[in-house]
Amino acid sequence: MTIKLNRRAFNIMLGGAIAAPAVIGRAHAQGTTLRYANATGDQAIANKFAAKFLKTVEERTDGELRGQLLLNNGSEQSIVEGVSVGTIDMCNSGYSGLREYDVFYTPTLLRDLDHALRVARSPLAQKAAEAARERYNVKVIGLGSSGSFLLGVNEKVADWDGLAGRKIRIPPFESYAEAAQILNFSATPVPFNEVYLALQQNLVGGLVTLLNVMLSSKFVEVCQNVISVDFGVGMEKFFMNDASWNRLTPKQQEIFQSTYDELVVEDYFGVAKSQAAKDFATWEELNGEGTVLNLDAADLATRMEPLTRRFADEVFGPGAYEQLQEA
Repeated sequence: MTIKLNRRAFNIMLGGAIAAPAVIGRAHAQGTTLRYANATGDQAIANKFAAKFLKTVEERTDGELRGQLLLNNGSEQSIVEGVSVGTIDMCNSGYSGLREYDVFYTPTLLRDLDHALRVARSPLAQKAAEAARERYNVKVIGLGSSGSFLLGVNEKVADWDGLAGRKIRIPPFESYAEAAQILNFSATPVPFNEVYLALQQNLVGGLVTLLNVMLSSKFVEVCQNVISVDFGVGMEKFFMNDASWNRLTPKQQEIFQSTYDELVVEDYFGVAKSQAAKDFATWEELNGEGTVLNLDAADLATRMEPLTRRFADEVFGPGAYEQLQEA
């Protein structure tokens, strides 16, 4: 079929064809798309932060840098390995496989989210970043937090001794197994995607994870109570593949880093702080008044102190424990 155009229609079409690249060409020819991956969905605090952060970077670079979110994208370990080899540009991960980061999760080592933010900017965090670069060929843009790890239990406990003999699912961080021994409960490994069923069938009597995750993953349906005392603070690592980072211009790198440093305080740590009170209220709405248990935080810290001191000094060298406490 032949289409005939008069001169006026041809000029209009031609004008549009010339004008279009001025808009589209900037985004596609000049822009760089950075692939961000995470093991959880769009409601996770880490991913809400990442979405805002990458959108702000796009705006501040006039579209030169754009983020592509790849969520629910496999295990955290496989994602970190993907960033290491460059099949993914960046990620936000709790997992690192490095003792230098795992030590930060040790129960009661970090007192709260404000303390965690100060530690995230400390020389010890820089040492951990150097270990990550050596192991994975990544630049650590920074550390964030989705909140505190808490203990959920099916049956109520009046104190920490009440955990003795129970089977509790713990995260894959080195210090949690020893913490379980201190409190005399059985640390039971369960793949994350099987935790709901394990709780439902009483294969485990509780779990340790982020409060927000307990709610978003509906563990609250099969775990009646949660202990409100911080059992550890989550410290997610924002890793970026070295080659991906080096492809950015110096100006783009400065915008990328400064935007992260600016937003992480309120839009990551701050959101986690404000979310905790809401999540505790939601828990009691779902499971009833009195299902948020307030145990003795000082007692837990006293019991954990030998572990926190030894592990910190073992990983970072003598005096590291005091350095962390003074941050």
